[in-house]
Amino acid sequence: MAALTFDEFTPEGQAARPEVLTFEEFVPEADKQGVLGNVGMGALRGVASIGATLLRPVDAALNATGLTDMTNEERKQALNTFFADNADTDSRAFKGGEIAAEIAGTAGVGGLLGKGVRAVAPALTKLPAALESWGATVGSPGASLVEKTGNAALRIGAGATAGGVAAGMIDPEGVGTGAAIGAAFPVVGALAGQAGKGVGWLTDAVRGRLGQLKAGQIARDAAGSNRTLLEAVNANARPGLTAGQAAASVDQDMWQALAKMAERNDQTSFYRMLRDTQEAGRVAALRGVSPNLEQAQAARAAADAVNYPAAEAAQYTTDAALNKIAANPYAQQAANLAQDLINAKQIDPYVNPTGYLNAVKFGFDKMLGARGDTALGGAERQAVQQVKNQLVKWMENKNPLYAQARGEHAALSAPINQARVLEEMQNVLQRSGGGERVGPFLDVMGRGENALLKRADQSARFGGVEDVLTSRQLAARDQVAGELIRDRTMAERAAAGEGGLRNILSADIGLPRLPSFLNVLASTTNKGISALESRINASTMNAIVEGMKSGASANELLRTIPASERSVALQWIVQGGPQRYLVPAAASQSAE
Repeated sequence: MAALTFDEFTPEGQAARPEVLTFEEFVPEADKQGVLGNVGMGALRGVASIGATLLRPVDAALNATGLTDMTNEERKQALNTFFADNADTDSRAFKGGEIAAEIAGTAGVGGLLGKGVRAVAPALTKLPAALESWGATVGSPGASLVEKTGNAALRIGAGATAGGVAAGMIDPEGVGTGAAIGAAFPVVGALAGQAGKGVGWLTDAVRGRLGQLKAGQIARDAAGSNRTLLEAVNANARPGLTAGQAAASVDQDMWQALAKMAERNDQTSFYRMLRDTQEAGRVAALRGVSPNLEQAQAARAAADAVNYPAAEAAQYTTDAALNKIAANPYAQQAANLAQDLINAKQIDPYVNPTGYLNAVKFGFDKMLGARGDTALGGAERQAVQQVKNQLVKWMENKNPLYAQARGEHAALSAPINQARVLEEMQNVLQRSGGGERVGPFLDVMGRGENALLKRADQSARFGGVEDVLTSRQLAARDQVAGELIRDRTMAERAAAGEGGLRNILSADIGLPRLPSFLNVLASTTNKGISALESRINASTMNAIVEGMKSGASANELLRTIPASERSVALQWIVQGGPQRYLVPAAASQSAE
């Protein structure tokens, strides 16, 4: 048969129509809003069903008093007629909108029932939780078989109550259906949960994740109530820190004990090498701000070699002020102590008055620096120091070149003192030990005869390291001190957390928990926990060692949970999600 031509196929008068139809031509005007209109009308129908049911007692009261003769059934029939005339009540759009509105309208039933029970019977703690969750939970697990059985019965009853009330709000005739669904799903959810756990365990076993999962559980137990805080500090930790170091600011002893256990069982020496790197970094930080001691000493010696000979070349005569100083008996003692130096250098006081008086100043220094039986008493020291200061001041006023030489000597001594202090700090860091070195590190200046820095008179230098170091050097010192304090705090908390961690590990590998009176003993020794470490599965221990290497890996460990717990669908079923949707849907169907 030959194909029809366009003119033969198209009725007369239609040949001029465009090839592409417009929306107005393709969809009749009355049907443009059909789908959305039916959805909206269906939603309105759902709301009206709930409203009509809630008005049932009101209608009954009004009928009894004679104020109206419209029964509740007549009201509902009027609603049915209205929606039948204005919407396609058989369409999927209408039914979908109706069920959605009924679900939304009854979703809070459990919460309202729970609040009501709390208001009238606050002693019933489990029933409100069961009603709020539509029978999914009672808030706390049962410890004994009797308690578990009671919890199960309570959940079934609460599910039936919530389901029946929700269905009754839509249609009183659907109460039985809603109650049956609500009562069934706590059982279904529990069975689904157990089945899901079994499937999840098998999935994890096949994927070789059982050791990782057990390690994650141990980590979460060690984190305790501070888990959220630990995850936050781990997420913000700077690179190069272990999980224990990243969380040093969090007061969680068992977490630090877990970090210490990871270090002890590290077969790749990661933690030891990282610690060595950190130690080298501390020494480098101090060395980076330390002046070169040899260069500083050479610079001061070169300046002294020029400045002091120039000062000693100056000529001047004595006066009454100097004669008064010389008459002081302590000045005479200082001159006697300096006589050997004067003779050795062959200093002529008339040719080199500055050299002579400077030698007498050294005599004062020798008196002030005496130790043992020859040491000066407090009053004597004060008197000698006063005479010495008078002599130095007279010399500087009389000979400006001497004042310049002393000033430059003092200025060039500053980097020398800084280098000595920072060098001693580096020596402390190179000793064995951990954070407990912070005491010697911060006290490198010493005191008395053990003072690291002394004045020219060999007396202990007053003031602390803050008077010697620059702000940049102090910043480096504070950074190192902070790290030592951190490590000391970690060690203290790890020791305190040994007992708690031992209990966690004992439970994890099936050993009895330690009695509370043994916790103190367990927290002061590693013997107990070391014995447990050997019984932990190798894959579990490896996961702990890997997980505690950084803040990021620790968070991954904390969030490692079984496959059954990761299933969103399964958790939705276990937590009572389906009955919240099935009850309104079933009630809606029964009302038709």
